[in-house]
Amino acid sequence: DSMALLDALHGLDERLSIVVAHFNHHLRGAASDEDARFVEAAARARGLTFRVGGDDIAAAAANARQSIEVAARAARYAFLARTAAGEGATWIATAHHADDQAETVLLRMLRGTGTAGLRGMGVLSPVEGHPSLRVWRPLLLATREEIDAYCAARGLAHR
Repeated sequence: DSMALLDALHGLDERLSIVVAHFNHHLRGAASDEDARFVEAAARARGLTFRVGGDDIAAAAANARQSIEVAARAARYAFLARTAAGEGATWIATAHHADDQAETVLLRMLRGTGTAGLRGMGVLSPVEGHPSLRVWRPLLLATREEIDAYCAARGLAHR
């Protein structure tokens, strides 16, 4: 999904200033490091700036007494916000898609959310603590199957 987003955004308009940011959660050993190298190579092949960050999320989650999912999300968005601020960006584009949306709503239902939690992720959302920064989820209406078909049609490799 991230490679599809990168390909689509890069193809929109050459005047777009795109910075590719990857957060390494260090949850899958050497495979996590390979993911970072893969994303860096994809960015460099397109002549784009690449930024990488990371943290030992398992340790951070244990120290904060949080689930790995909660700790990973917090660390990832903090990194993306710092990167955006450093680059003078006002938007962060993420590759969340319709399947992610369904999972988000289902998890919120299982946790006993109220009606506000049932709305899921917005296509545009503010970034907490960063009033001038927005998250944009342009693939939110696309299914994983549609994204996989796009990648196959475009010959996009992914991990």
